[in-house]
Amino acid sequence: MEGVLPPEIQWRRDKLPYTPDFHNRIINEKLFIDDILNATSLNFAWKYIDKNKIASHVNRVKPVKGMGEWITSSGNSLVQGIIATCFLAWLKKNNYFAIVD
Repeated sequence: MEGVLPPEIQWRRDKLPYTPDFHNRIINEKLFIDDILNATSLNFAWKYIDKNKIASHVNRVKPVKGMGEWITSSGNSLVQGIIATCFLAWLKKNNYFAIVD
């Protein structure tokens, strides 16, 4: 970002990780995530994504204040799995590739 942002913004030390926000999003969207995990229309996706692992992690997410706990709980993988599942569903719905159920 050299030449784009002033150095006092570019190198400031008060930037905090965005990670704790993901806890709140997952907790607030638990019903949506449960719907995804239980949708029979997404059975094809479980060939590519470990549904049981996602379900296990969803139930362990708790609010935290720091990044360390998030990383050790594999929360990033949880969010990536949910996003990937939604993306596969979108691809199938819009006929971007054929998936054999």
